[in-house]
Amino acid sequence: MGERQRPDALDLRILELLTRGYDDARVAYRVGLSHRSVQRRVQWLMTYLGATGRVALGARAYAAGLITISAQENKSCSVDPPTTPTLRAREPRTRRHVSTS
Repeated sequence: MGERQRPDALDLRILELLTRGYDDARVAYRVGLSHRSVQRRVQWLMTYLGATGRVALGARAYAAGLITISAQENKSCSVDPPTTPTLRAREPRTRRHVSTS
């Protein structure tokens, strides 16, 4: 990443996608980087903004004016929400009795 002083346009795009619910792998796909490169950039952003977690990263990016969030943007968001696995109830087990005769 070198000795960058400020976030660049790609960093801002990564921040935008993270605040919309994308995970690193999906961000990487959208911006055309490797998963590891996105992880490095997110780590750099966290260090740059003094954030200790992802929620803090979004809050600090907003406070620093790097991203904007409005209700209208969230309503018209065309980004698919992260997928959540569907949980199914497990079938009850039945006991088998084996005849020993």
